[in-house]
Amino acid sequence: DDECVWALANAYEKQGKLTLAVDRYGILKDRLVDPRERMRAKRCWAEQSFALACRLDQVRRYEDAERLFLSVLDGTDKVNIGEDFYEEVQLNLAMTLQNMMRGDEASAILVEVRSTTYSKKRRSQ
Repeated sequence: DDECVWALANAYEKQGKLTLAVDRYGILKDRLVDPRERMRAKRCWAEQSFALACRLDQVRRYEDAERLFLSVLDGTDKVNIGEDFYEEVQLNLAMTLQNMMRGDEASAILVEVRSTTYSKKRRSQ
């Protein structure tokens, strides 16, 4: 059963049907028992959620993009998805908030990223 869901998620991802891919990876991240497989599903879910949120941001659906960025940040941690990717999600959330004229919230996120990152590149952004 789980193998079928993996296959569906991969197929949807390859076809660019991000909403369906996110849904299937979400099922896997909630259902799987094996810690390695669950971590893999969380990573795939986060990557596809991020891609979908970026696409929504491009078409000016900022509220939907914000919800997805926040769900990635709330549903994972730096250990599961990697520090660089986690910070990338935070930075994109800040840009979305800026587009929504919520500069104070965006600035707070940028300050947090700048203070917690180890990357010189991130500090300069």
